[in-house]
Amino acid sequence: MTITISEKGQVTIPRELRKSLGIHKGDVLIAELDSQHGGILLRPATVLPLESYSETRLAEFAAEDQMTPRERQQLEAKLAL
Repeated sequence: MTITISEKGQVTIPRELRKSLGIHKGDVLIAELDSQHGGILLRPATVLPLESYSETRLAEFAAEDQMTPRERQQLEAKLAL
């Protein structure tokens, strides 16, 4: 299968490839150089929602993240292995 590059440098991914890969209109892809094979690698990008937290909520996270002395000892023992 061949793909032609337009004047603007755009390419169209054939329908059968899009369908088999589950690529839909509006999906975001990452383009990378594939130096191992001398080509271009396209792969789906992961888009995650952005969350913002109030100072109060951040303080709650910090409070919940506190370790007891026993938990700290257990962790330090595991990390010493």
